[in-house]
Amino acid sequence: MLVPTGVAAAILFWVGALAAQTAVDLELVLAVVGSGSVNRAMFDLELAGHAAAFRDPTVIEAIRAGQRGRIAVTLALWSDPTTLDVLVPWTVIADTGSGEAFAKAIDAVPRRDRSGSTDLSSEDLRRLARGATDGRVCRRLLAIAMALDGVSRAEAARHAGMDRQAPRDWVVRYNAEGVDGLRDRARPGRPPRLAAALEADLARLIAAGPDVEGDGVVEYRVRHIRALALRHFGADYSRTGMQDRLHRMKLSFLTPRPIH
Repeated sequence: MLVPTGVAAAILFWVGALAAQTAVDLELVLAVVGSGSVNRAMFDLELAGHAAAFRDPTVIEAIRAGQRGRIAVTLALWSDPTTLDVLVPWTVIADTGSGEAFAKAIDAVPRRDRSGSTDLSSEDLRRLARGATDGRVCRRLLAIAMALDGVSRAEAARHAGMDRQAPRDWVVRYNAEGVDGLRDRARPGRPPRLAAALEADLARLIAAGPDVEGDGVVEYRVRHIRALALRHFGADYSRTGMQDRLHRMKLSFLTPRPIH
């Protein structure tokens, strides 16, 4: 399998060097493609082909004919330079027995169920985009469809209304989680200071009006309502925060009148 130079460098960086001290003629990284363009049948075929190679006597003979008579091999699954899993760790191959052991390790790699995740064509993704009710998910589906069609990242971003980095980030999420990964995740955020169930209580306090002698006004200012919320509910609001809360409660800002 041929990969771009930059990707090959990234693979070597992520997989790392051979830990064993044994000198070998070659350190070989077998990179199994795990991107959205590969379906389950193709994925299985890749693994089967690699395993068959190390059971082939001519391959073993070629290895033994080297200066040191041995090579080191590892098998890795990659989708892009940021997503790589080592499936079979570095193994020294020097004879038929070690070749068979490596082939068996490939045979034991779980055949991941890729259907429903990245096993969709660009046309499938466009069809899902047409039926999406969330505009952001629609744009992400279209960006990935364009990526599968070979459109450049910059062009896909422009057509999908994203910044240039965004399509790559969504491809990584899609490869890991499928279409479900394209939906926005719930953000914990900061909970409202005043529980929604207490809004009616606050509204009643506001409607009842201030204590004329105690508060010195006949109608509340926002600062007085902030004090009410803090005193009765322990909810500490800034001025703008309380104004926003009153707006959501559909209460107009009240103008105080001085006591005469």
